[in-house]
Amino acid sequence: MEEELNIITFEEFKNEISSKNDKIKNQSDMWWIELKSDLLYYADFSIQDTTADLVNILIVYLATNLSKIAAESLDGTGKALQNLNKNTFRLKRVSKKDIADFLAILLKYVKSTQGFNDVLNDRFAVIMRRGRDNEELPWPNDISDIIQQLYRSDIKDAYYNLFIESVKLIEYVVSKSYSRKWGNLEQYLDCYSLFHSIQKYYELDEEGDHKY
Repeated sequence: MEEELNIITFEEFKNEISSKNDKIKNQSDMWWIELKSDLLYYADFSIQDTTADLVNILIVYLATNLSKIAAESLDGTGKALQNLNKNTFRLKRVSKKDIADFLAILLKYVKSTQGFNDVLNDRFAVIMRRGRDNEELPWPNDISDIIQQLYRSDIKDAYYNLFIESVKLIEYVVSKSYSRKWGNLEQYLDCYSLFHSIQKYYELDEEGDHKY
């Protein structure tokens, strides 16, 4: 499975973020191994796309989690980055700025992928056709509508139908973070669990036993 997937962009992303942010550079090798393992799992069992680019899976995974945080949050947006980190990649000993840097560079690599450009081209063709026929576009545009659509979607649905919206939501988070509208970017965050996601370890097989 790993040989069929595009992991090159993920490795390039890893190298750049590590070269530009010392706290992320200092994450353990196990942290990167587990992140990659999670993405391979989602590609294989959730999205089922053997040509997927791992960075594209990562941004959809983050966006769907972020939509749930935003939809269910009782403390506004002040803890959005902290909760996203806690629920997904679980970076150690980082500030909000480190997480914003991680997301910003991830966006750069997502937008460099063929998959992103293919979706943009397909979206443009639909916009042109529907505009000519005065038909309503099927995608949410307002950020609150994007959050609600993603909130109601699993990772597979978001990957195939709301990929651009996933990118838009992460862009929105990065923009709000760097503008400091969500508070001090140097606020220290921590996470005490070692691995990113244990969701897969709770899945049951047909006989009701844990798969892993």
